Amino acid sequence: KLRKSKKSKTKKRARKDVVKAGLRKEDSSKYIGLLNLALKHIHQGEIEDVFLSSDNVLWSSGFLEKGMLNGFKLIKSTTNQLDPHCNTMCLSNALLSWTILKLDYHELSDLQGLYLFFLDYLNREGNDNRSAYLPFDYVIMKLDKKIETAKQYLEKKEKVANAKSIKTAQKNIDKLKKELDDYKKRYADYSEHISPWVFEPSVKKESWTYDGETLYDDPYPTWHPRKSVDICDSTDCLFLNGEANAENPELVKPIGKFCDNLILIFKGIIWLLMKEFSASKLHLYNTQVVELEPEPEPEPEPADAEPEPEQEYSAKITLDMSIHTLLQNVDCVLIPSSNIFWARYTSDTSLRRVPWVYTNLHKVGSEYMMDKMNVSDLTDKFYLTALLHWNEDIDEQAAFDDFIKNGSNPESGYPILRCIEIEENQLPDGTTVPQLQERIEGSITQHWYVAGKKDIRENVILMARAAPPPAPAPPPAATQEEED
Repeated sequence: KLRKSKKSKTKKRARKDVVKAGLRKEDSSKYIGLLNLALKHIHQGEIEDVFLSSDNVLWSSGFLEKGMLNGFKLIKSTTNQLDPHCNTMCLSNALLSWTILKLDYHELSDLQGLYLFFLDYLNREGNDNRSAYLPFDYVIMKLDKKIETAKQYLEKKEKVANAKSIKTAQKNIDKLKKELDDYKKRYADYSEHISPWVFEPSVKKESWTYDGETLYDDPYPTWHPRKSVDICDSTDCLFLNGEANAENPELVKPIGKFCDNLILIFKGIIWLLMKEFSASKLHLYNTQVVELEPEPEPEPEPADAEPEPEQEYSAKITLDMSIHTLLQNVDCVLIPSSNIFWARYTSDTSLRRVPWVYTNLHKVGSEYMMDKMNVSDLTDKFYLTALLHWNEDIDEQAAFDDFIKNGSNPESGYPILRCIEIEENQLPDGTTVPQLQERIEGSITQHWYVAGKKDIRENVILMARAAPPPAPAPPPAATQEEED
């Protein structure tokens, strides 16, 4: 193994005022309760509480609040797009981020605060965690876990499956064991080669020291056998939160439990917030923007009318939200597919040599229109952003123009977010986990997120480069008069 530098022991910090400590303890059970609530909803009530009073230190230590504050800083800056990884709920995440970024920190609900913790931890952009490397011990721990899970899967197969399935399960174990042995050998060779250097692992900045010289890049990168951090993985989560564990040993077991349930907690929080969104915020984004007198308020139901009982746990949230109507109610940007980008690039002289986007869906008379704008002319702020589908089988431009013109018609068959559902998803190792799915009918987009001007420009350029520009059309043949 690589030699690690010895750190001097740090003195314990003096306790801060007792009032704040008391408030933290009062809030601990509330936030621990929300973690359990998120897990119960994603499992549809089929599990008991995972977190206990002994796990209150997750809040009282400041661990959760620190991540919440970091997430709040993230949404108040337009330097990084808001796009959390490790889930398939891009439109829901974009909507939740969009509603939260309008609020001050003290206006956030407890659930919104927890959502910001995960946004900071899982965000695809501006995330130091994603550029870190996993130390040797954690790689071995991860592979050992995979082997143990594979063995459990084999035991289940041996009881009920046929010989072919059992053989496949055994092959998977053998493959993982070989991967473990190969990795240990590669790492041993690397360690021997680099042995004079003292290695200091860190999430943000690794260093190598030898004979008074300190390097922040691997001295022998070609021998590099290490693996990048996977922020969706529970073992990697333990490494990424190692500093918190070192500062407060009481956090070791609670953070281990937190990391084991990390992604399912996040999905459960998305579920709970979208449930709230459907009940209280949906109408703000699902109302046609028209210049008409407001409709009269519906008559209240009789006082003796009994509301229908609501199920405590369910597997479906109905939304029926028109994408066309959503775009009318927000500051939006649609990034054109490569085909649409180059078609406009060659036909519209005002858009030549510049990255451009669609924005500002609005009505002119009886017709809907969407502006085509140079990204440089956008205001420097966040936009609800989507990438348009790239589909070689259709006329993309005609389909998109038809969406702008007719997408407001509820019977047009144009994009609508029907619902969100929880379904069981079986992983290759045989384990079954709950998964959230957005049901978008007639979708014309491939991804949603919230982004500022800088990221929008970069993403337009990436999309444009996904396909080469069409060859310029040959000039028209000269007429007889021109030849004369």
